[in-house]
Amino acid sequence: MIEFMRKNNSLSYSMENEIVELEPWGPNGIRVRCTQSREIRQDCISALINQGDYQAVIEIHSSGASLQNGEIQARIGSKGELSFFNAVSGKELLKEKPIHTITIPARAYKALKGDLFHLDCCFEAHDDEHLYGLGQHQHGRLDQKGCVI
Repeated sequence: MIEFMRKNNSLSYSMENEIVELEPWGPNGIRVRCTQSREIRQDCISALINQGDYQAVIEIHSSGASLQNGEIQARIGSKGELSFFNAVSGKELLKEKPIHTITIPARAYKALKGDLFHLDCCFEAHDDEHLYGLGQHQHGRLDQKGCVI
């Protein structure tokens, strides 16, 4: 059973042994943090710098919840799956895709020391997307989409 909560200007949910928190970040961004600990740590240093306070539009309903910040909207389904949309056009930007529909979810955790985790996320690919900036490789391609590395 998934439980959605509005905390100040953020949306969080807990399901089984996972907590996910979404909050507005910058003028058109959403910060997503996940853990399998009892709570999300607030003392960790972040590489992301928030550029001010932005008021999110948060909706919670029987089939899921959503958080909108500027031109981006994150939606959480009844099973905890995340998807992101352009709030103006309604176009899907990114959607989690389970690795296997029965056994392996879109988010897989591996415990590290203490209450830290390594998290693997799986997303659906779109035909018109390109992947850049993944480091230099010897195959000579800038666009990494379709490459096995």
